This record gives sequence, C-alpha cells and structure tokens, in this order.
Amino acid sequence: ASFIYCSIYRTTGATIERSLYGITGVILAAVNMHAMTLLFPFGAKGFLCVSDNGRTSTKSLFMVISHTTAGGWTVTRADRYEVAMWAFNEADKGGITARALFVDGRLDPYLQWFASEKDQQEVDHKYDELIAKTCALGTITYDDPNYESYGELVCLLDVFVVFALLLLSRVPRSTVLFGLGWTITWMMNFMNPAIGVYHRLYDTRTSWILTDYFVVETTTVLGCIIAVLTTLVPGGRLQNLRFMYKDAKALNYSISRVWVDASEYFIQGRRCAMRLQIETTIDSLDSRSSKSLENLEGAWWETFNLGRRGRKRILLDNFRVSSMNIRDMVRVVKDCVVSEDFKSSHGQFWKGMQVQIQDLIEQVSGLMWLCLRSCRDGTVDSTEVELLKAQTASAKSKQLSLVSAFHRVAPHVSQDLSDQFTFVYALSFWARRMTDFAESITDQAAEGKLYGRRQTFVETVRKTCSLKEICDQVHRNWALRNLCSVFLCFLIGYYCEGSIFNRYNSTMASTLALLMVGETSHKVAYEKSAHRLVAVSMGKSLPFIIMSLVGAFPCGSKERTILQAAAVAAYVFVWTLTYYSSKMWSYVACLIGAFGISSVMQPCADGGTDEAFAVKYKEIGNVTIAILIQTFLHSMLSRHTPKQLLQSSFGELRRFLTCCFEAVFEGDLAAFESALVEAKGELSNAKNFAGECDPKLELYLGPEGPFNIDLCSSALSSCALLLDELTMLLVAAKDWEPKQALLEENGGLRADGEGGDD
Repeated sequence: ASFIYCSIYRTTGATIERSLYGITGVILAAVNMHAMTLLFPFGAKGFLCVSDNGRTSTKSLFMVISHTTAGGWTVTRADRYEVAMWAFNEADKGGITARALFVDGRLDPYLQWFASEKDQQEVDHKYDELIAKTCALGTITYDDPNYESYGELVCLLDVFVVFALLLLSRVPRSTVLFGLGWTITWMMNFMNPAIGVYHRLYDTRTSWILTDYFVVETTTVLGCIIAVLTTLVPGGRLQNLRFMYKDAKALNYSISRVWVDASEYFIQGRRCAMRLQIETTIDSLDSRSSKSLENLEGAWWETFNLGRRGRKRILLDNFRVSSMNIRDMVRVVKDCVVSEDFKSSHGQFWKGMQVQIQDLIEQVSGLMWLCLRSCRDGTVDSTEVELLKAQTASAKSKQLSLVSAFHRVAPHVSQDLSDQFTFVYALSFWARRMTDFAESITDQAAEGKLYGRRQTFVETVRKTCSLKEICDQVHRNWALRNLCSVFLCFLIGYYCEGSIFNRYNSTMASTLALLMVGETSHKVAYEKSAHRLVAVSMGKSLPFIIMSLVGAFPCGSKERTILQAAAVAAYVFVWTLTYYSSKMWSYVACLIGAFGISSVMQPCADGGTDEAFAVKYKEIGNVTIAILIQTFLHSMLSRHTPKQLLQSSFGELRRFLTCCFEAVFEGDLAAFESALVEAKGELSNAKNFAGECDPKLELYLGPEGPFNIDLCSSALSSCALLLDELTMLLVAAKDWEPKQALLEENGGLRADGEGGDD
C-alpha cells in the first residue's frame, strides 16, 4: 500500500518512472540481503542466556524445538505459555520433521509431533545439548556460530557500505529512498536475535533466496502494476503524451500572443495596461516550458520512442525546443515594451513598418500552427510536407519585405529607436527559427529519420555511472550529510534500550531515509523540519485514532469491514487531494498519507490497547529525535552558509561579465561565448542561493540584521536581463547555421529509426 501511494503521480509516464525506480531500489536492497543470507544463513537468530538454579545456561521455563527440511533447527524460548503456544503453532510449516514443547525441563505429552522415532531422538539430543551449554548471563547464543565470531561487525560494515553506495551514486531519488528504507528494515531484523532469517519453503537449494525479501520483491512488482493500471482508468486521460500536445498548443498560443500584442502596443504609440499583460505572458513561458519538459520525460516511459507514438514524442519535443529557442529574445522584448516611452520618431518608424511587421507575424504564427499539426500524429505525410514548404516560402518572402522596409525607414542606427530595433531583430530571429524548424521537418520526412533528444533512461544510467558526477563536490557533501544522520540513527536504533527507545528498532533510520535533505539545500530548513514533525506526528497518531473508533465494532463484523474500508478510502482521498491541490501543505499531506496508510489498513487485533498507544508515543518520540539529529548534523556539516555562497556566486558572475565585455571589444567570439555560458551558470546558482537567504526562513536574526532579499532579487533580475541582451549580441555576431541551434539545444542528438507502427 505504501509503495502504491508513493508511486502514483499525476500522469501515467511519471507513475511508470517512479514505480520502476522504486522497484530498482527494492531489488538492490534485496540483493544485498540475499548475499548476507548466503554468508549467515540464519542471520543473528539466537536466544538469550538465562539463570538456572545458580548456574547460567540456555534453559528457560518454556522451550519450543522444531526442525524443518528448509530451515533446519529452530529454538524458541519463552517465559509465558501463550508465547510458547504461538511458537509451537508457527513451527507447523512446510517440510517439518519434528516439533516439541518443553515445560520446565520436561517434554509436554500433548504438544509434540515427530515424523519418526529417529527425529524424536534428535530432538531429545538437541535439548540436552542446549541445557548443557553454559554461557554468561545476559549473553546471546546464536544459531549460526559464524555470526557470534564476526557477524555484528560484518553487518554494520555492510549497512554503512550500502548506505554510502546508494547516496554517492547518481541513481534517481526513488531508488535511493526505497533502497535505503528496505535495507534499514531488513538489516535491523537480520541483526535481531528474535527474528534473524526465516526460510519459508522446502528446497534447501533455493532457501537462501526464497525468504521474506523475495516476498517483498514480488509484492512490489504487483504494486507497480496496480499503480500504473490506476492511471489507465478509462476516461482519466492521464497520459503524458496527451498533455504534451496540450502544452505545445498553449506554448504556441502564448508565443503568438506575445508578438501580436507587442506589435499592437507599439502601434498604439502610448503607454497603457497592455504592457503588463505582455509582461505576464512572457513571464509564463518558462513555467509552460518546464511543464512541457516534465511531460516530455514522462512520455518516454509511455512510448520508449517506439512506433508512431514514439515519433510523435520526438516531433513534439523538437517543436518545444525550437519554440523556446527564442526565450532570451522575448525577455529582451519584455524590457523594450515596459521601458518604451514613445518619444522622438517612434510614430514615423511604425508607420513605415506596420504592414510588414503584421504580415510577418501572421505568416510565422500560421507556420507554427502548421508545424504543430504536422507533429500531432507522429507522421509527416506528403500533403503536410507541401503545405510546410509553401508556408515556409511565404514566411521567408515576408521576412525579406520586412528587411527592405527596415532599411528604407531606418537607414542609420538611432538611440531613440533602440527598443524598436530590438523588437524587429527579435521578430526576425523568431521567423528564421521557425522556418528552419519547418525545413528540418520536411528534410527528416524525406530522409525517413527523426532526430531527438537522448532518452531519459539512457541519461540516468550515464549519470549513475559517471565518475565525474559522483565526485562532484556538492553531491559529495549532500551524501555525507545524509549518510551521517541516517547511519547514526541506525546505530541508535540498534544499540539503545530504555526510555522511548527499543533495541532493534528501525523507525528513526527509516524515517530519515524518506526525509533526506535536498541536494541543493545549503542551510538548515527549519520551516521544512517543522513541517516534517507535524506530518510524521499526524501520520503516526491520526490513523491510530481512526482505528480506535473502528475498533468499537467486533472483528469480522460487516459493520467493521465497511467502516474500515470507508476510512481507508477517505484517508487516501483527503491527503492525496491536498497533496495535488495545495501549494503550501502539499509536502505535509504527502508525508501524512505515506506514513499513515499502512496503519489505517492494520489487521483487527492490532489496535486499541494501552501497549499500542505506548508504542505510537515512542514512535513519535523517535521520529522527533531523528529529525533533530538530522537538523543538527546538517548544520554542523555545511561548510558555507547560503549568504557566503551567494556572495561567491555574485563575485564569479561579475568576473564572467567582465570577461564578456573584454571579449566583445577584443573581437574574441569564442571567449565571449564561453564566458557567457559560465555567467549563466553562476546566475542560476545565485538564484538558488538567494531563495535560501530569505529572512523568513531564519530561526533567529543575528547581529548583522535581516538579509535584504528585495535588493538581491532586483540585482538578479538586472543581471538576467543583461545576460539576455548579451545572448542577443552573440546570436547577431555568429554565422547563422540553420540546424545548429536545434541540435545543441537537444543536448546531443542522434538518429532514431522510425520503428514500427502501433
């Protein structure tokens, strides 16, 4: 249930991606456990040495001895008859050859069963061997003698290595979460003498793999299938590929409206509220592009770039890239629109350019829509090719007319018309980009090949195995912070006993595995930590309260069954709805649902007792301590504060901008382009750091006072505009290569065959 809840997302592709990465994490954890089972077949399974008539031995009041062909000997000791009866009944598994209950040193005449007389003799011999074995009071006698020698050290080392490998590798976050979570749970049980390893099936040749780990792997695959099928409910329409086309239409409409509204605004010749509408539309392009990219990546998991649907994904991706190649230009246009004062010879310029500008906008907008319709079904037929060629030729003709009119109206450079010049240049750039894209579609249709981005899965594997990515300093610091906090909580859960701690408890470590600090976080997120405390506390306590109310009805009754089913449905619905619809409480709702779903589905006999309330209280206390440990270690292991990192990024940004201007005046185009790329990277870093410097996120204000976030945001906006203008200058200075920009934007394209039809 927890796997399904954590895997289902808004779309089919994203659900498939999360599910497969989650399964990968479970399999990695299970492979480690199978290896440990080969090394220690029974794990740490054993029993505590007790006192017997003045000497220490392994004898106790009740002792159940059983033997199976798969698991060998099993010895359970108890000081209560109920526990002994439970152990005796549990021993009745497949392949059993003998089981017997000894009460205070005597064989119970009723609770015994042997397949043969020889098996009874072996049980008697085993019992005599156990009670004759002396040991130190309070120590543990292990079923596997190797574990007693070096087992604990090997297990702790294994846990540390697995944690480090998962965190240092660049595997997706879902793989890390499920890999860490199951490794913690399984290893804690493996190292628990009361549990160890339980073998379920008969064949001793496969008993090392047919364990509880194998059962979890199987049910995880089943959960993955259910999660994916849930998104394919008829009428749901949750496929990423469907959303990709809708996103492309919205992007197309927004870009067309930018040019139409901007031209109308300039033609009016006066400042009005339309400039604010244009500014809002341009600002929304980045968010639309990000949403489209998210659906693009999800669509790969739906199509794997195969068949007609795969070709449709590639074409829509190329359309998105070509459309957003102008993002730097339109941001400069936004500044031109906002700052234009309509003085000097503005009216004369637009009187001579109005017709050509409007004609070009109309033709290029029509070409964009025609390109989009051609991409819709994944195939570009001969009719569409002819229409694209005709529309492209018309757009080029209108572009030539615009150039002629521009040279006639403004033969010389004018500072008064700088905004108009910038607008016309950006418009011409957009027209050239779209005609190039239309020609690339027709060329690819003629060649019978499509050129698209590297696949999402291939990129993930490449990053996972890349030593450069693994050794990145930011990533290593992130891995170290999370490794220290999770492993420390694992040690506390393994060794600590008393107060709110129970030994062999995985709650603290497994909770932190789900609440890992983000890789881009450089400060202690006190607000997020508070949200985590609220979410985990509610996720632990709210389901217990619900089940206490359900417990008013007897087990097995229709009323209880119906009420508990309704409670599960309501619990999932409320927190899932909040997760998807609330901006502020989305994260909290996700955690409440994830931590509480298994408790709402608990069996009838598990709730309503004082002991159960005490267990929940201890769990909340353990989680609170774990989050405090995480917060403290994150604070201690962070080498620099966000303010220091922001200051460093601004310094590097200033240095690269200086290099850009020096390269311009020296005529060094290569150095100019290189410095511009570095400057954009530093600007992106500065924006990330600035978000963490917001005074509202501070726990307390130091003597330096609150950080001026408004001034910082204004400076970042000015730097972004400056970089956009430098990008325009770079485009103007470089030789035009029709398909070069498209290929670079796609991150290194390769030819994909058409594949078969669906």
